[in-house]
Amino acid sequence: MGENEQVGQGHPRRWTILFALYTALLVIVVDNTVLNVALPSIARVFEAGTGGCKRCSMPTRWSLPAC
Repeated sequence: MGENEQVGQGHPRRWTILFALYTALLVIVVDNTVLNVALPSIARVFEAGTGGCKRCSMPTRWSLPAC
């Protein structure tokens, strides 16, 4: 094996990358929780039925930015 080859070691910034991925996942989970808690209030304000709120829930919410 050559001098420049690293055996048994991962990417040097693997912990930073892992932290960034977990932070992004946490933001998505918190955002989804806030949306699910707020949906009944949003439906009352805009006088929407249950059909109007269903389109804002996961997973179609990601493809409908105007929601």
